[in-house]
Formats: sequence, structure tokens, C-alpha cells
Amino acid sequence: MNAKPKERICIYCGGCVRRVRKGKGEHIVPDAIGGALTLDAVCGNCNNEFSAIDTELCSRSPLSLVASKVIGAHAWQVWNVDPTASQLLVEGWPDWSVETIRVYPQIIFEQSRLRMYGDLDEMLRFGIREFEQVLVRSMLRAFQRSEAGCKKWLHVERVEKGQVVARGYRFPPRVFSRRSIKELADRLRRNARASFILRYQKDADRKLALSVLENWTPRRTFKSLERGTGSLLPVFGTSYELGAVMRALAKIAVNLLAHCCPNTPLNFQTIPGVIRVITGVAPVSTALLSANGFVRARDIQSLAADANAHSFRLLHWNGEWWVYASFFGGQIGSFVSFPGPNKESWTCADIVAPLRSKDWIVRTSQIIQPLRVKIVWQDSDQMSPTIQTRYGHSELRVERRRMPQSTAG
Repeated sequence: MNAKPKERICIYCGGCVRRVRKGKGEHIVPDAIGGALTLDAVCGNCNNEFSAIDTELCSRSPLSLVASKVIGAHAWQVWNVDPTASQLLVEGWPDWSVETIRVYPQIIFEQSRLRMYGDLDEMLRFGIREFEQVLVRSMLRAFQRSEAGCKKWLHVERVEKGQVVARGYRFPPRVFSRRSIKELADRLRRNARASFILRYQKDADRKLALSVLENWTPRRTFKSLERGTGSLLPVFGTSYELGAVMRALAKIAVNLLAHCCPNTPLNFQTIPGVIRVITGVAPVSTALLSANGFVRARDIQSLAADANAHSFRLLHWNGEWWVYASFFGGQIGSFVSFPGPNKESWTCADIVAPLRSKDWIVRTSQIIQPLRVKIVWQDSDQMSPTIQTRYGHSELRVERRRMPQSTAG
């Protein structure tokens, strides 16, 4: 008789882990930034619960800008600037091949006028009049479906007022799509869903945009039409919640240990502090943020592989795990530390994880090799100097207290 297989326990909640299909478990490094290997020691509920913090890290934090440059990942908040409209911020995406910002199809709502924006090349290929007709029809259809209760047609996002806007840039409400006009036209023809996003800063802005959409005049045309291809000196906005990013970085650290430490019990009993932070049971304090998080890129260069790989160092020292991360060949890095046991035969492990590959290289040793790193949450020039921007900002929205900087390691 075959022995009954040993029951697997979730490292985060202690629940039973049912059979996980190959490649469908918890990604050790998020798939959105090129991770491929998965764990079968995380239950489905916890895996789903981590989606929000992974999104904050991979789509909104400074890491998203590096990911967009290296692997074409989505950067949540990138703007072009229209200097002819009093420094108006326009939604776009970075086209790193020509070092510019391309403009999404969009309509911007102001009290005195409406403005339509789009990419010049796309307008000329499709036809300006046809561009306008497809954009308006698609936008109104998304609004009407949303009003009828259909989910995922119109996403409403509030953008916090930050340093970029405070410098004199304007951010009136707007509705835009991340799809090209050709894609929108195709979805209109097939009656397929095409999502739009309504972004605003103040409640009055949201009400203005919704009122215009509700009372849209069929014959309305645009007197103001932007045809530029983008800004060569883009404005990058990185407005993100530090607590969620901190939890996501800690989760990557625990996942790496779970993958590389088969003899060490890692669960809510052996590493309770970091598990409570990751799962949201314990708050992310300013003290935790001062000792963990993004670091100066120069501090992790000795760990960096090439741009097509992430690299990590796991170090156990004085009853603590120290986990260093070098993402995309050292273009941005992080440091996370927490108390925990070590039952392995090594004290230091270096990992090279090629993007989109399961062929990781792991080298272990007994030599203690700490790195001296400085935590930086706001200084983008030190955090990721390879991303050349005109301005950038981070919103510190953790308990409304300013986070001090310190040196760890």
C-alpha cells in the first residue's frame, strides 16, 4: 500500500494547501516583473490575498518604471506635458526605444472646455476624424455599461495631489484607454469589452467628468486637439502606498527562503513577526520602514547580474535573516531583515534568477557576506539612477508620518 502523501501547510496562514497545478502556485518573484518559479507551500486564499500588494510593488512603485523599461511592464502613472495648456499632465506610457512618452487616447474635462489627446502617428494612420469618433463611441459605451452595473468597463482612480502637481503642473479629470484606436475600433465591431479609466484628484473633478459623460451631446466636437508624439523629458509620477510595497518586498524575501531552505521550518510560528506584517495582521510601522525597503542602487552593484536577471543574497546572522535584492541587473534594489531560524548547512546563499526562467543558479557558502546599504524611499536619483526623469515623487501615506532614513546592514 502506498503511503499517504504528507499534508502541505501554508506558510502564511497555516491552512491546508490543496493540490496546486504546475506553474499555478504562488510566484516566488511576482510574474509581473519576470518571475517564473512558483511555490506549492502557499494556499489559494493567501495567494489571491497578495494580489493587491504585488500590484502596488510591480505597477505603482519605482520598480514599475524599471520593469517598463526592461520588459515592457505596465507603469501605473506616467505623464506627458502639454506646455501650451498651462503645463497640463496627459496620460501616456514610456516608449523606451525612442526615449519618449507616447500618449494614450483620452479626453480631458475642464470647466471651460474639453480636450482630446492622442498619439500623432496613430492619428495619421487611422485618420483624425475617425480617431475622434471611435474614441467617443468607445468611451460612452464604457460609461453606459458601467452605469448599468457591468463591472470592469470603467475604472475610477483617485490620484493624490503630490509634489509634481505642486510644482505647477495641472491635473484635471480625464477618461482614457490603454488600448490603441485600432483595438478600440475592433472591439466596437465585435461588441467586446474595452475598459476605460477615469482619473481625478478632487471629488468635484469626478462629478464634473461623470456629469459631462451623462449629458454628452452627440454632435459635440473638439476645438482643441493635441497631436504631439510625446515628451522627450517625461514627468514620471510614482504615487504608491509604502506599507503595501514593504509587505510585498517582505513576501519576496520569505518566498525566497521557503524555496532555498528545505530543512528550515518557515511559517507563522517560526517567523511570526514578518508573517504578521505580510498578511496585514500587524501594521507597517515607521521604524520598520526606516530599516527595510528600497536601497541605493550603488549599494547592491556587487550582487547584480545582467539586466535580464534578478539576483538575491540570503544571509543568516545573529538569529536574523537578511535578504538583499538586486532587480534587473542592479537597476533598483531592496533590503529586508527579520528574526528567524536557520537549519541549513550554509549561512549565505547567492541566487541568480533569469527573467521568465525557472533555471535559477543558487550558490551557498559558510562565509558571512553582508552588504552595507542605505534605505531610500524618496530619492529616485539614488534609488534608480538609470531612469532619467524630469521630476518624480512618492506619496508617503503610512500613518501620515514622515519616514526617517537610516543605514541597515
